[in-house]
Order: sequence, then C-alpha cells, then structure tokens
Amino acid sequence: MDIRTSLKNNKLFILFILGSLIYLGYLTFTFGGRGKKVQVKGPGILFQNTFYDAGSIKGSTASSIRYEYHFENNGNEMLKIEKVKPSCSCSVVNFAKKEYAPGEKGFIDVTLKMGTLGRTISDVLIFSNSETSPDKLTIAASFDPITSARPEPFTLQWDEIAINDLNPKETKIYVFHRDLMDIEVAEIFSFPKSIETKLKKATGSIFRNQVGYYITTFYFDILVQEETPGKLEGKIRVVFSPDEVPEVEVPITAEIVPEYVISPHKAIFVFSSGINDNLSNRKIELYNVKKELFRYNSIDNPFANWLDAQVEIDEGLEKIIVYLKPKHVPDVQSLEGNIKINIQGLNGDKKEVKLPVSAKVI
Repeated sequence: MDIRTSLKNNKLFILFILGSLIYLGYLTFTFGGRGKKVQVKGPGILFQNTFYDAGSIKGSTASSIRYEYHFENNGNEMLKIEKVKPSCSCSVVNFAKKEYAPGEKGFIDVTLKMGTLGRTISDVLIFSNSETSPDKLTIAASFDPITSARPEPFTLQWDEIAINDLNPKETKIYVFHRDLMDIEVAEIFSFPKSIETKLKKATGSIFRNQVGYYITTFYFDILVQEETPGKLEGKIRVVFSPDEVPEVEVPITAEIVPEYVISPHKAIFVFSSGINDNLSNRKIELYNVKKELFRYNSIDNPFANWLDAQVEIDEGLEKIIVYLKPKHVPDVQSLEGNIKINIQGLNGDKKEVKLPVSAKVI
C-alpha cells in the first residue's frame, strides 16, 4: 500500500468517527433530553412570548390590535395571578381566571388601542405569587391613518383623554392637510366649565409624512377643576384658522378621586331657639387619601362669631381632625357654608380642604 492510499484511508476513518459521534449526540438529544420541562419549586409562570410587535397598521381611522400571551404554570404549587398593571390607558388587559394548577396553561389577552399617528408601545406588568413576579409583557404597533395617494383636504386625529386625578394631562390634536398652510387655533370651548383647556402653542409644528400629507400638531393641557368625587364626562371644541379647517370635538372622561375623605361628610347643627343646653360639639375627621406629606398653615372659619374650630394633625399624617364647639345659638334661622383648612405640601403647593357646615334654629 503506497503512502497516498494510506492517507486516504486514514481520512475516511476520521470522517467515519466524527460522523458516528455526531449521530450519537443526536440520539442522546432526541431520546434523552427532548420533552423534559424545566420545573421550578413553588408556583411558576413561563410565557411562550413576552414581546409582540404588530408592525405597521394602515387604515382610515384609528384601530386596535389584540394578542394572546400564552403561559404555563411550570411550578409544583398553585399559581395565583394577583393583578395586572398596564403602563398606559391605551392597553386593555383581560384574563380568564386567577388560579392555575401545576402544569395548567392559560393566556393573558392584551388589546392595544392606537389613537395617534406613529408608533404606540405599552408594557403590562403581571403580578403573581411566583418568584419572577412582576413579569413584563410588551405590545407594540405603528399606525398610519393615510391610505390614499391623494387624500382628503383635511383629516383630524386626537389622543384619547382619560383623566384619573386632578393633575393637568397633556393631549395632542393632529391636523392632516393635503396642501401646505399655516394653521392656528382660533378658539377653545370646554364643557362643562370645570374642565380647563390650555393651548401650549398657538401655531402647531408641521412635518410631512411619506405619502405627501402635511401634519400640524397642537399640544394642550387639560385640567379638571371639579372637586366632587365621581365620574365626569365632558368635551372640548376647538375652532381653527383658516375657516376651511373643520372644527373638532374631543370627548373627555375623568375619574375624580378625592384627596381627603370627610367623615362625617358634613357638620350639622340643630338648635332650639334661645336654649343653649343642647349645644353639642362635633369631631370631624378628614382622611388624607394619598398620604402626601404636608404641613398645616391656617383655618378660615366664616362662622367664628358663634362656632369655635380647632385643628389637630394626626402624627401619621393620615388625617386632619377638626373639633367644632358652638359658643352660642346663631342669630339666623339657617345657614350653609364651608370652613376652609389651608395646608401646604413639601413641594410648596398650597391646597384648600373644605369642610361643609350647616346650622338650623328651630
């Protein structure tokens, strides 16, 4: 056997050995490792996918997308979904049930509402009794409301306005116009009057999108001055200049959460004319719902001629206690009003808490 034949046989032998090792590794993976699940101690939650991007969504009106994030309890104890927390009001989360046995599968349904031009992205935090809690899910999409190469002269879009406190909320109104022009806000009307709308800039910023539409964007601050707790529905109407730009009405919903809960909700005094022996004191507690740090400044008591008012601040800053003590029977048959308690936050913001008072002489 010559040297070349020997080398050739050695190469074939080496290739045979390598092939055998690869095949044995494949068999080991196929029959020994595949199908095994990684199980954790206690409750577990394992998502198939935590990020979904729907890409570019085109349409003539604002749209929404839905996606199901499937998961499995990969632990050996009961999994409990405690709560879900979206990062913005643009996403709505639903799930069928809260408890899942070991090995049981489920899904979280997320709907993303795309009310504005461009890209919308939202995170959803899933709080559970697993060690990985909170788990984060992300959903994203891009919305282009222009579908025609030669669009209508004007199209308007706006952000959904949902307010859950008394702080100003920024919103935007987009005016899509086919021809280049300067557009300004001429007038703003707010309904009801407790809704205050402030325009940040009278002339919007203009840019041109890929299909030839000019877009002017206006920025507004929406402030709800209503103090009565509950749900408030209203709208703002915006008139533009020049007149050929159509008006727009934007609906507003607000959930008014009181900063202080008064218990009892009102100080009521009933007197018998000319008799002082039934005068009784009142103790009113104003609970600090948000538990923000503050300091007491002063009290404005319009009934000081017949009613003494003393203020006590709870050490835990959870409530303000007001002690009301009548000095004598008031010289009017009935009256209504508010005692105003002036406080100041650590950031310097001044607030006024109103305590309703009524008195009646019979």
